[in-house]
Amino acid sequence: MVLHVAGGSPIDAAQLSDALQAQAETRPDVLVFVYLQQKRQRDNRSEPVGEIVRRIQRELRAPTPAPDILAVADLTIDRNRHEVTRSGRQIHLAPMEYLLLERLLVERDRVHSEASLVESFFSNAQRRRPFNSLWVHMHRLRRKIDGEGLPRLLHTIRGVGYILKTPSA
Repeated sequence: MVLHVAGGSPIDAAQLSDALQAQAETRPDVLVFVYLQQKRQRDNRSEPVGEIVRRIQRELRAPTPAPDILAVADLTIDRNRHEVTRSGRQIHLAPMEYLLLERLLVERDRVHSEASLVESFFSNAQRRRPFNSLWVHMHRLRRKIDGEGLPRLLHTIRGVGYILKTPSA
């Protein structure tokens, strides 16, 4: 969407903010450009358009809290109880395994690079070493989550990272 603001009258910040917010809520995939054709006025009391856009961007980027129960296929995480189940069977995870699984499940069907996971979850000392720590945790997590006879959910994209895929119907 391109929003063209023209004329010599002051910009109504509330109307512009409402219009941009409405567009963002109904069409989050749309990129908004604001084109201004207005001379600056010294006594303009309205909020500058750039600040309106920045404020709306901050609001849109603010993370929305993930639900208390995350699920894909027969895998479930109850965040309040800190419990993980797969096919009705409770799975005991180490703290790092839980955090990795939670991240992959919150952002499922999205590849997470090894570098971003290491940066997010490991200390500076661990970051200096190769990705062995991450590999070990992912191997253990995969063994616990993708047990025998169960459809695979955790996948490695060689040279890229890891993904938790929603199984095809």
